[in-house]
Amino acid sequence: MPDQKTVVLVSHPGITHNLLTGMLSSFACVDVVDVVGALSAVDQLARITPDAVLIDANLPQEETLALLMHIKRNQTRARCVVLTTTAREHNLLRSAGADVLLLDNCSPHQLEAAVCGTNNRSM
Repeated sequence: MPDQKTVVLVSHPGITHNLLTGMLSSFACVDVVDVVGALSAVDQLARITPDAVLIDANLPQEETLALLMHIKRNQTRARCVVLTTTAREHNLLRSAGADVLLLDNCSPHQLEAAVCGTNNRSM
């Protein structure tokens, strides 16, 4: 069994949040902590030091950028994986601190590789 990685899922409530939580929980490498919204994530990150933070595409761009900058300023160890709906904002997200960018329709295998640290490439 691979080493467990603590992954914080940041998303707004709803079907997508629930599906991502279920998918992450199915990965052998992941211990998922799900939070609703960027402010809740900041609060949770003050208490734990995750291996990765997965930010869903359903967060507003301003929240995503602010959260990325906060994580990189305070949680330098955490790998930041951001789901996006288009590649249009990838340069901006990389500048803010995203380590891996995936389109929100990526495969479960791509998502697992990104959060478990077996893939350093942006999709």
